[in-house]
Amino acid sequence: MRLPISYFGNIEYWIEVLKHDSVELEIHETFVKQSLRNKCEVIGANGLISLTVPVVGRSKGLKTKDVLLDFTENWPNKHLQSIQSAYGHSAFYEYYADEIQFFFESAKKCTHLLELTMLSLNLIRKILHLKQVFTLSTEFKIANDNELRTRFKSGKKEMNYSSYYQTFAERFSFEPNLCILDLVFSNGNEALTYLKQQ
Repeated sequence: MRLPISYFGNIEYWIEVLKHDSVELEIHETFVKQSLRNKCEVIGANGLISLTVPVVGRSKGLKTKDVLLDFTENWPNKHLQSIQSAYGHSAFYEYYADEIQFFFESAKKCTHLLELTMLSLNLIRKILHLKQVFTLSTEFKIANDNELRTRFKSGKKEMNYSSYYQTFAERFSFEPNLCILDLVFSNGNEALTYLKQQ
């Protein structure tokens, strides 16, 4: 199975990961701007929040593996603050708070989007106790029609997922297919069970 890179990944992404023992990340594709490759969606007190990782350069034909991170603004601190604000009072945030803090401190040392992506995916693998292995593509292959790569451009909520309690459920109706962090902070160890049941 070949998937695009993803900053943390949404529910759909991790459902696909769980279907395979090994997942190959496509790093030779032309980088797709405005996609979930460098952003994720969470829900906060005022609704959906899109956490976008700024990248350097917009060269036509830039390969995903070559995309550099832009630290003109301190986005790691902003992303951490947004996550703390959105999930600080969620049922399971405190169990993962130290790991999330460490992740964003480590993010400041990354130079490439790919490096950051691997940090985020491996953090989720650790939290969910997954054995799936991520490898990197060695050459570009055109995606099949049924591959997630062809659909993975934005956070469109095209699939029907079972609802679970979200932090601001009293304000907003259930938001499916958010960043995996939403599920983890809401369900803790049961997040894996939820993914397997979808």
